[in-house]
Amino acid sequence: MIKEEITQTVEAINRVFSRGHYPAYIEYIRFPFFKNLKPDSRINFDFPFTVLTGLNGSGKSSALHAIYGSPEGYSTGQYWFSTDLDPIRDEKGNPPAFIYGYKGNNGDTLEVLKTRVGSSKGADYWEPSRPIKRYGMSKISGGRRNPAISKQVIYLDFRAELSAFDKFFYFGNFIPKKTLKTKQDYLRRYTRNVKFALDCDCVTTMNSRSNSLPNTLNETVVRDIATILGKPYDECKLVDHNFYAVQGSTILFQTSNAKYSEAFAGRGEYAVVKLVHKIYEAPHGALIILDEPEVSLHPGAQELLKLFLLKKCLEKKLQIVISSHAPKLVEWLPEGAIKLFYQENDGKFSIKNNCSYFEAFENIGIEINDGSKKTIILEDITAKEIVDAVINDIGRDFPLLLATK
Repeated sequence: MIKEEITQTVEAINRVFSRGHYPAYIEYIRFPFFKNLKPDSRINFDFPFTVLTGLNGSGKSSALHAIYGSPEGYSTGQYWFSTDLDPIRDEKGNPPAFIYGYKGNNGDTLEVLKTRVGSSKGADYWEPSRPIKRYGMSKISGGRRNPAISKQVIYLDFRAELSAFDKFFYFGNFIPKKTLKTKQDYLRRYTRNVKFALDCDCVTTMNSRSNSLPNTLNETVVRDIATILGKPYDECKLVDHNFYAVQGSTILFQTSNAKYSEAFAGRGEYAVVKLVHKIYEAPHGALIILDEPEVSLHPGAQELLKLFLLKKCLEKKLQIVISSHAPKLVEWLPEGAIKLFYQENDGKFSIKNNCSYFEAFENIGIEINDGSKKTIILEDITAKEIVDAVINDIGRDFPLLLATK
């Protein structure tokens, strides 16, 4: 049963994590002043698979942007930048800032401060800064600063994860021409190039447009995609190109009954292929950031996706941080993995670091139960085993609502 697989994987991660086998691990991040988060808010990464949940607009994506900008070579300015409509202002003379901690080579926790400052690198550059005492940091002799953590980051925002076809057909700026009067005409013309590239497994160029070398996903990747989506794929091919006047990806799916591209696939189908492919490409110990990966996925697929991510978290020692409103991505996780963003009376948002599954979703208006388990008292072990089997057979949510004695 999937519940047992999830709980066993969680237990295995806990054992390995407690031995310190996750390299270059961000232990926490705190926010002296950052967007609409309450000053000095903090996220503790007590488990390497972390889910941020809470109401829309509560700061979850903003926290992901800060986490993204933590390692060396990455900047929060990639996602949060100042405009005339939404200027970034200092708060009481303090620029937006965040601080994170990780273990150094000698086992001590090193803190790194990043602040948004104007510089020769641009107004939205986030500069690593010397420790600041008023932020509760210890100064380092000689005015030095701790080095940023070295870690590869993979960030996927599933609200924006669109195929080449969707980018052009639904959002592209098409100008009719004499021979190509509609978007359909345009696609009929340029899918020839994409098909040729996929058929010959080659790079082709036409009028400054070209493609990457097509990638036939290996059997293990295809099997994991098929398991999550519940579809028996025989093959998946992926190619990046700009033949549709935008940079994007086309995926060719093949089953025993059909062969089709992302134009006829569901959006969730496309997103799962991209995610699984990226996870397999990720190096050991990478930081994986996923913003609403449940988009366009049914609950069963969400649960199987979570199991896949947990297994890869264990196998590749990945640090995974997810923003989600989906109960299936949180169910059966330890409380230390669930971070609830909630609003205070002053309008600012705070973060609860250890949160139960029930409390997290009661807060966002999803009624899973009345907030407490129901207890069934039975006479003997045999009766308990029968009732446990019946509860598990009724549905996966029932074990959360009932406890047998």
